[in-house]
Parts: sequence; structure tokens; C-alpha cells
Amino acid sequence: MDILSEVIGSIRTGQVYARRVEETGSWGWRYDEFTGSGFHVVLRGQGWLLTEDAPPRALRVGDVVLITRGTG
Repeated sequence: MDILSEVIGSIRTGQVYARRVEETGSWGWRYDEFTGSGFHVVLRGQGWLLTEDAPPRALRVGDVVLITRGTG
């Protein structure tokens, strides 16, 4: 087991949900506010993280974004 899987497994307290998104070109994805927390990992390509309270941030392969509870 890799270290990331071990850490995630040790702190899991709710339902597991995973989705792999593969898109090309210009597209966007908005997440509604939710009660859990989670993360996103950029496996290929690049993108942007847009939030209401910070400037846009470029994301590249290997970047991980932690989404905290109550975040949309």
C-alpha cells in the first residue's frame, strides 16, 4: 500500500466517492457546497482552480487540491 492510500484510509469517516474525469478543450466543473472533504489530483494535462476568495491558480500534473468541508 502506498503512503497516500494509507493516510486516506486512516482518516476516512464517511462514504467513499471517486470519479475520474477526462476532458479536452475548454470546459469547467463547479462543485456545490458539501458536508465532506476531499481532494483532486491532476494526472495529465493542466487546468485552473477558481474560487470565490482567491485569484485563479494554475494546476499542472502532480498538483493536489484539498477541498475542505463546506467548500463549493
